[in-house]
Amino acid sequence: MRSYNLFTRFFIAIVFTTITSLAMAAFSAKKAYDADPELLSKIEKKFDIQIHMTGMGVSISDDNQRASVQDHWELTAPAKRLIIKSFGGDVALKSTNDKKITVIATGKLNKDKSPRLLEVTESADEIILSEPENAVKNLEIRLEVPVSFVKDLEIMSVSGDLSIENLKLNLADLKTVSGEITLNKLDLPNLNIETVSGDTKVHDSKIKSVKGKSVSGELEIENKDSAQTHLNSISGDVKLKLPKTTKFEFKLNTVSGDIKNSHAADAEKNPSKLSVEINTTSGDIEIE
Repeated sequence: MRSYNLFTRFFIAIVFTTITSLAMAAFSAKKAYDADPELLSKIEKKFDIQIHMTGMGVSISDDNQRASVQDHWELTAPAKRLIIKSFGGDVALKSTNDKKITVIATGKLNKDKSPRLLEVTESADEIILSEPENAVKNLEIRLEVPVSFVKDLEIMSVSGDLSIENLKLNLADLKTVSGEITLNKLDLPNLNIETVSGDTKVHDSKIKSVKGKSVSGELEIENKDSAQTHLNSISGDVKLKLPKTTKFEFKLNTVSGDIKNSHAADAEKNPSKLSVEINTTSGDIEIE
């Protein structure tokens, strides 16, 4: 029978302990992240570091390599769409009487990884504004969009808030993870919203078609126009304010929550082709 000397046994014990510790750490990290998807961003903010997750592991960098920067662009409005992609920055849009799109970005930039706070790709049909990966922290993006820009707007954001005010668009397609969406005074035919761990509030707007999906977040929509509305929520309340003069056909379902609908009586007497379909899991439905 093979025997091992003392050093070999010690080495085997160290390897076994290391593998076991890594496995327990990975399991604990997964459970912690599942319980709080914002855990990494909280750690980054508390210790003023940036954590990079890769398939091979985790790397950590501090802010000593980053300098506070402000960048500015004047862009010709595209013919079809404006696309914004942000990993952790707040995005705000409002209208302007100017003919060009003005973009102002502020944040801490690692210039070894990117020369500017945003990567800008322009063509006749579209403009794409992208946050460079692992290069920016504390990013804020402010846009002034011409009132004549009645085109498509697509925004994808992770761990950042989104606000849009006083715009007339053809389509707004908004996707966020761990960030709030605030929309005021919008005028558009189509609004699509998808959120995870963030509230959505739409006020004083005119929208012909509303589609929304939310996980762990409240949906609050005030629509002054008569619209087809389809909303799905998991672990979040849905509040909908509709025109009193329009009759709707309602399909409202909740697994664990209350339903309150002040339009219900009129809808039963005068069914309409305009449908309002809302489904929630563990959330109330309230319609005014």
